Amino acid sequence: MLKPKKIVHLTDLHLGYEDDVVNSAKTVDRVKAWIMTNCTPRSDYVIVITGDLVNNANVQAQWDLSVDLIQKLSEPAPTSEKYEILLVPGNHDYGTGSNADPKFVPIFKQQYFNNSGVVYPLVKIVGNGTTHEKVAFIGLDSNEGELNPQDELLADGEIGDPQLGELGRKLRRDDVKECAYRVVYLHHHPFESPVFKFGHWLKDRKKLADVLKVADDDGIKVDALLFGHNHGGRSFHNNSWGIHRVYDGGTTGGKRKPSFIRIIENLSDPDVGADKTVQFTDGTHS
Repeated sequence: MLKPKKIVHLTDLHLGYEDDVVNSAKTVDRVKAWIMTNCTPRSDYVIVITGDLVNNANVQAQWDLSVDLIQKLSEPAPTSEKYEILLVPGNHDYGTGSNADPKFVPIFKQQYFNNSGVVYPLVKIVGNGTTHEKVAFIGLDSNEGELNPQDELLADGEIGDPQLGELGRKLRRDDVKECAYRVVYLHHHPFESPVFKFGHWLKDRKKLADVLKVADDDGIKVDALLFGHNHGGRSFHNNSWGIHRVYDGGTTGGKRKPSFIRIIENLSDPDVGADKTVQFTDGTHS
């Protein structure tokens, strides 16, 4: 019986946090080594990174660390299998984290996609229907609506109406509808309230909810929603908006919180308890 590929969710690596490139690199090296040792064969896994690869996009050394990580994870095993790697930007990938600078948008795209003209939402069909069930992964840039002088301060997110409209259309593409499963991933936490997380919430979260709920009403179900940003790592939003798996990925880099990753073993399994987390640090960034 075919299964979808397993999903390794990384987020908020914050490479170079507190200008501590050495310890930052050590934490990510632990994560990378664990993945490459335990997530085999590589052809069975998709690695999804939901933003904040770096802590400050103005620092070239942090870009270098993040590129090195992606390159190493992209290397084929001796048996030629490779991980599928998908990613989207976070607010720190466009500046210091509190001011999003549009100049970093094409830099990010060129750095990670080798194409400065990439347009979000990103759609990637993973699995060929022969060795693995097909899964449509749809990546959003939750900074896009913030990239103007009025909104670019603080760490809020906003997807923007153009991208949300395109999300609705892409969910209805024939190749996406034909997939066994669909996963939407973005950086900003779509369930936080501005009352409790002022400056750190997704401004158009209700519009995102509407797009996904209308798709669900039309029989186009999203099976997992992955995000990061607030470093909480909580999973109590499962079944919100009709989505069975709703995961805040916490902070893989261990910025002021424990470093961990989450692995979705099987999207077809209704038991979310089968998904697992692996912790790497205790939150002291050591």
